[in-house]
Amino acid sequence: MKGAALDKFLLQRKGKRWDGVPVPNIAVADLKQETFEFFRKRAIKSQRIKEDILTDTNEHLIENLQLKENDFIKPAAILISFQP
Repeated sequence: MKGAALDKFLLQRKGKRWDGVPVPNIAVADLKQETFEFFRKRAIKSQRIKEDILTDTNEHLIENLQLKENDFIKPAAILISFQP
């Protein structure tokens, strides 16, 4: 096996997927503030998250959404920041 197939195999053996593997060298501060604001507005509108949680810092929000592992954020958080 090579490349992507090998990566997928190794992640499956550890019970992980690509979007759950922490990414080094990217911090919550590197993500777009506009994305956090958009998320908060949509979350309040949908009433899927308690409003008091949404007043937390971006860092706490990422942690509450389980998009951080140890000191690293997960790819899903990075992908969210690229949304319009």
